[in-house]
Amino acid sequence: MPWVVGKGSKAQQGARVPSWVKFDSVYAKDCLRGLIQTDGCIYTDRGYQMVNFVNNVKGMAEDARDMLTLLGFHPSFNSFRLPNGNTKYTVKIARKDEVGRLLHALHLYKE
Repeated sequence: MPWVVGKGSKAQQGARVPSWVKFDSVYAKDCLRGLIQTDGCIYTDRGYQMVNFVNNVKGMAEDARDMLTLLGFHPSFNSFRLPNGNTKYTVKIARKDEVGRLLHALHLYKE
């Protein structure tokens, strides 16, 4: 991600996923795996497994959504205004068939 530690937040620096990663399916999968492992989660809600990525950098969330879409998934994209004035962005995969396929594609499943 093109941002530099000590030079401001990722949001201030406009961090984005480089296009050479976004548009290559192998790199996009590796990138998504890292994004979910650092700023996402896999959870169960009312018996259904879901995967999401949450970030306060709109561009990063848009990039995650775009990579998922390019890989054939149907992510939802939501924003929520926090009491401190910041906005958090959530990219979620909730379709049962897609969650399993995504976990397998990103090697995030339990053997």
